[in-house]
Amino acid sequence: MVMAHLNPIHLLKRRRGERQNGFSYRFGLGLLLVSLSILPSPAWARRYQPPKGDPPKGKFGSNGSRGCSSAPSKSSALSRPTVPEQNHAQTAAAQPSSIPVTLLAPSTHVGRTSVVAPTLAWFVTATDPYRVRISLFILDADQSSELIHELEYIETSSGLVQYTVPADQTTLEDGQRFFVELSIACKPDDDRFSPPFVAEVDVDLPDTALKKALSKAETPSQKAALFAKAGYWFDAVRELLLEANESQSYQKLRTFLKEQAQAGEGEKHSQTLVNIADQLEDTNLKSVVRPLDMNPSPATP
Repeated sequence: MVMAHLNPIHLLKRRRGERQNGFSYRFGLGLLLVSLSILPSPAWARRYQPPKGDPPKGKFGSNGSRGCSSAPSKSSALSRPTVPEQNHAQTAAAQPSSIPVTLLAPSTHVGRTSVVAPTLAWFVTATDPYRVRISLFILDADQSSELIHELEYIETSSGLVQYTVPADQTTLEDGQRFFVELSIACKPDDDRFSPPFVAEVDVDLPDTALKKALSKAETPSQKAALFAKAGYWFDAVRELLLEANESQSYQKLRTFLKEQAQAGEGEKHSQTLVNIADQLEDTNLKSVVRPLDMNPSPATP
């Protein structure tokens, strides 16, 4: 196996310079080729290359548990604090079978999307009906938050939820950073929401080379690999969800989540990603992902 690290051309020249018979030369070259061929190929998910840049400025994170075991926050969209100032309180420990309401997003770097109408996905654990609120906002020049899109719905079942922001209801532009808040109210008619799960996202339209490569991709899995290699977390997840629906298998999405957890997505968030991946069992599939297709509440400035 040491020979796998040798340059084949250098090895060939060295062999020619040595006084060895033809059998020895062919044997040595053959051993080199065999050793190269049996080297393990990198896992698919390790192709993800995080984009370069500063880490998230705000306190990224989950609301700890489902959020209903502790006193919920009284903050509202109209009095939302700026991200760098948010203090997400620790909540009571969840039961072993419980998974926090979690956005599928990176924690150690700012995730990217290639579109101005992004697709977001989150995992929910429902034992009783509760209300979910997902909010998108940006920071103005004075660092005050501006809500640009919001959706609330009643959750009644556990699993993955996918939501694509309507193109006609977003003001996002190329090069803009936005923030996503995911929070819940323990009762459908409650207006008190738990401390939110927060993630930062950059809108970065793909370059010509990536567009060309995507146009030649024939499957969602191939597109996911291209997006992952280019550093587009949210687009890679979107394609993996599409692939899961078509193949009725979570295999690639499970691998992606676990590989990113191993890559150091923050200790707490890493464990949550692993727990989510473990819940995505193909044997229990009925509908892989529940897409949300409803009219969101109007954005409030």
